[in-house]
Amino acid sequence: MTSAQGAVSALYILFAILCVPPLLGVLIGMRRAHQATERSIGGSLFLVGALFSGAAFLFNLGVTIGAILGIARGVFEFGLIHVVAAALAWLCFWLWLTMVILRKRRSRHRNW
Repeated sequence: MTSAQGAVSALYILFAILCVPPLLGVLIGMRRAHQATERSIGGSLFLVGALFSGAAFLFNLGVTIGAILGIARGVFEFGLIHVVAAALAWLCFWLWLTMVILRKRRSRHRNW
């Protein structure tokens, strides 16, 4: 029973590390693109960030599902694909952070 609980905990952590940053990037990218197009200032950069994050999310979700299936079969190893997925999640995290900072800087300069 404890090994099953450990595997479930590991999957939660794997999902949080691999899938949450790209999902945050998609959400904020779409929101910022929508706000930018409403203000007629162009939101193509935010849209590109959202599309990149969406592709990374789908890739990382596939890697996570593959890990779930591997654990269910009892044969699971971390490999190169997991490193690539972690690197994509890391990029999406910084993309998300950049979009948050750009929003705050633009709103601060707009008030002047």
